[in-house]
Formats: sequence, structure tokens, C-alpha cells
Amino acid sequence: MGHGEQLVIQERNESGSLRAAYEIRGDSTENEYTYDVRAVGRGRSLGLTQLLQDVFLPAGYPASVSSDYSKYQILNALQAFCSSLAGLIASRAVLEGHGVGQAEASATDALLLTILQDIFSRITTIVSAYYLGTLLSPEAKTYRFLADIFNDIPLLLDTLSPLLSAYSLDIAYTSFPPFIYPTLAHRPGSLRGFALCLSGAFRAICGVAAGGSKAALTLHFAQPDSGTVSGDISDLSAKDGSKETVLALIGMLCGSAIMPYVQDQRTTYTLLILLVAAHISINYFAVRAVTFRSLNRQRTSIVWDAFRNQGSSKPPMTPQLVSREERLFADPCLLVRSEPGKARQVRGRCDMGSALSTIIPCRPPSRSPWQALLGRQECPWWTGGSPERWLPELLQLFEGDKYVVWFDAHARRLSPPHLRVVLKTGHTARDHIKAWILATEVAASRTAKRELGSIDVQSLLADVRSSKAVVDGLFPQFLEYVQNAKWDMDAAAGGLMTGLPVVIDVTTASGLEDKKRR
Repeated sequence: MGHGEQLVIQERNESGSLRAAYEIRGDSTENEYTYDVRAVGRGRSLGLTQLLQDVFLPAGYPASVSSDYSKYQILNALQAFCSSLAGLIASRAVLEGHGVGQAEASATDALLLTILQDIFSRITTIVSAYYLGTLLSPEAKTYRFLADIFNDIPLLLDTLSPLLSAYSLDIAYTSFPPFIYPTLAHRPGSLRGFALCLSGAFRAICGVAAGGSKAALTLHFAQPDSGTVSGDISDLSAKDGSKETVLALIGMLCGSAIMPYVQDQRTTYTLLILLVAAHISINYFAVRAVTFRSLNRQRTSIVWDAFRNQGSSKPPMTPQLVSREERLFADPCLLVRSEPGKARQVRGRCDMGSALSTIIPCRPPSRSPWQALLGRQECPWWTGGSPERWLPELLQLFEGDKYVVWFDAHARRLSPPHLRVVLKTGHTARDHIKAWILATEVAASRTAKRELGSIDVQSLLADVRSSKAVVDGLFPQFLEYVQNAKWDMDAAAGGLMTGLPVVIDVTTASGLEDKKRR
């Protein structure tokens, strides 16, 4: 460092905020350097704020999280407070139902009932994880909101359980159909135990739905909008746990002050209904505040509709715009398509990652009397020959793709069409998007024809072929359209499907012989 020069060193935290500045100046007379430190933010109030931020917010906040993280966390804190107060009311009701404060109450009966409730809860956890496991990440917003609804149902059942001790579930017999039906009898019985077991089952479903959807939300929040810095998922999850612990403590302290004044049933039920209503309302706005940048099935349909109807000349559908249009309670298997100036309409259904057997007709073609009684069509419901004639043609049509789109051969009805996507080895998220778009176009084409009666398989092949030509021509432009709108095609959270679906490998007989020789 030369004469009269000074060196300035700035120290910043993970988010880029200035923490301290250091100045080094040289003394020309004695050729010595003086070391002067100038700290930024030295003060008690700012230090306390920084300490709270380090304890409860992820490292690098706000640069390390998405833009919707703060709003969601504020609303999530409010709903957790309401849920904590409602939980105290329900816990007191359960204790009253067990006979706390009554001389004739039996601790053994309470223990056995708790064990029975725990058995129902654990069995429900296993079953719900099996059925909901692969659906939680693509539809994280839906199941996050459903988890709170499943959390409030046990609160209501637990609070009502003391009243149910005086009733019993009986079976009445009549001389006309249905001959037997359940009825309530005003005498002590097992209705309270049934309500508590049902409460445990709903609480288990809540745990599965909340856990899976929270994992997807954590992955989303750890991806900043800028994409320059990736947040630490483990740190973000740990800090969320700290906030939930503090909020639970605050809720219990406030509940301890309120509960002595809530004694009669009318006040108890009124307060519980208000808390549950506030809890569900706040959760609704919290989930709506989340803006995923990944494309699931519903968001893909919305963006594809905008691209088809508006073209690439108009501003693209950004994640913020799509978040306002998507619905929380929408069947993810529905194929939705709209025409310019018209509302979106359901064109059919589609299942991703189906087995090849779902598109291969029964052998021999038949329809049992029970299927006819249920209104199911013959298998297959189209005409035109056996699979040996049209299946090779279908596979050749999708020879260069990592998927096959075809109609469900076992569908119960002809309209709206039910399509299946059979994936091949090596499929990617972009293949899922393209297959879903193709299924939407095929369903729209079939719905517009309104064909009744027998349908030739060659007509179905023609529809698939023409729709595939349209999608193949527009898909490169659609990818550019999506990227300009700041969508993440390869996002870790969300997507059209998760898990490891069944896949197929299409190899000719000559190819197998070549492999054997090698």
C-alpha cells in the first residue's frame, strides 16, 4: 500500500447485507500502518433483531428463499396459533370424557381406549401413505390445505366426545328395504369410543398429507426466484421447526390464561367454531399465497391453453398469473381445454405412468353380466381387429418418444374419453409435459366429434396421429414460451408425477438377437 492510500474491506452476511467495514491507512512519516475498524449496525436493537433472524430465519434470508416465503410464514404462524388454542379445548374435552375428576372413572378403561385409538391411527397412517404417497408432491397446495381440514375434524370429534358417552349405536330392523339401518339409542354405549377412533384416523391422514406436502413446500421455498443462490433445505426445515415450537408455546400460554374462563358448553363450542373457522380461512389464504414455478398437470393445462389461444406474441402466463387461476380442489386427472373466448371445459381423463395392460384389450373381447349391469362397455369398446394389427402401428408412431398415449381399453364409458400414458425407459419431466399436452389435444379432438356407437380403431389412430403432429410442431415454441415466463421445467418440487412408475422397453426381435450375439 503506497503513500496516502487506504484499503477498505467490507464484510457481508449470506444475504449480502453489510455487517462491518474495515479501513487500513498508512502513515508516510514512520512507514507504519494504522488499523481503523468501522462497524456497521452496532447497537442493541439491531443486534437483537439480527439474533432473532439468525435463530428463526434460514441462513441468507431473504436472498436464499423464494419471494412467497415471508407471506406464507406469517399466515402459517397465525393458523398455528389458532390450531393450538383449539387443541387445548379438544384435549380438555377428552380428559372430561375419560372421567377426570370423577370417583367412578377407571384409568384402565382410559388406557384401553387410548390404545384402541392408537391402533386405528397407525393402521390409517400405513394405508393413507400407500394411497397418497405419490400424489403429495405434484398437488402439494391441495394436500397442504386438506391436511388442515383433516386436523380440524379430530378437534370437533374430541370436543363432542363427552356428549357421545350417553348414546349408543344400535341396529334397527324393518319389514321394508333396506330392512336394517343404524340408529342412535339414548343409553351409555360405544359411540364415544367410535368417535375417538375416528378422530385418531383423521389425525393420521393429516400427518401423512402435511408431512408430504411440507416436504414439497420446503423444496420450493429453498429455491430463490433469482436462481443465483440455492437455500439450505436442512437449515430451512430446522428453522421452521423452531418457529412452530415457539408458536405452540405461545398458544399454550394464551390458552392457559383463557381456558379458566371457558367453562360452559355454549362458550366452549362457540369459541371452538370461531377458532376452526379462522384456522381454515387463514390456511386457505396461506396456500393461495404460494406460487410454484414447477408445472403440474393443472398448471400445464392453463399455460398450454394460454399459449394456444393467445400465441407467443402476448405476454406469457407467469407463475404468478397461473397461481391466481388454479383451483385447490381439482381432479389432477382431468383434461381441461378451452377455446378462445370460452370457459375451460373438461375434455376427458388421463392417467400418467399406466401399465401397458390398461391399453391392451381383453382376450377374448367380452362383457360380463355384472359389467353390463354397471353400464361398462365391452372390452375393447372399439372395433377394427386384434391388438396384433394396430398395436405395432401405435408403437411405431411413438418410436422416437419416451411415452405412448392411447385410450383405456377397459373404460366404463365412451365419452368423455379416458386416455393412458405409458412411459418408456429414460423418460424425463419434459416428456411428462409433452405427453400430457398430447392427451389434452387427443381428448379435445375426440370430444368435438361426438361419435356414438361403434368406433373403428383406425379412426382413433388418425386422431392420435393428427394431434401428435400438432404438438410436435408447437412444442419447441411452447418450451421457449414457458422459459420466457420463468417456469422451472426441471424443478425438484411439484411436477406432473413422482415416484418410479412402470416403464416399457420396445425392442424388435432382430435387436434381441443382436444383443445375444454380443
